Amino acid sequence: MTGTLRNSRTLGLFDEILHSPDCRAQAVEIVGRGIAAQARCTISVLVEKEQAWPPGQIETVILPEAAIRQAVAYGERLMELGAIEDDLEEVWCSRQSGGSDNATFERALNDIVARLDAWPHSAD
Repeated sequence: MTGTLRNSRTLGLFDEILHSPDCRAQAVEIVGRGIAAQARCTISVLVEKEQAWPPGQIETVILPEAAIRQAVAYGERLMELGAIEDDLEEVWCSRQSGGSDNATFERALNDIVARLDAWPHSAD
């Protein structure tokens, strides 16, 4: 992973896939959708974090039960996003090691991008 991509494991993996000598047009299209989905996920995380915990208030407020439930749900959604990233890495490592052919890899990549695109609603 290079430069600013270090801030996003998912984008770094997508970058590696795109720059792979085996990358076919189908994978480029899927990765493009994945990059768009990842951008939406990042914005969702930032917006939800800002709404749930306005700057300076978290230290001064005793969290009521509803806020605790909201924080737990937020954490669960982040864990789901992490699981999607883990699966992307696993599929990519399998492809790099020769454990899957292009068609199998592209199907798995498409499934992962569909999950990423459905996030965070898939956790609800």
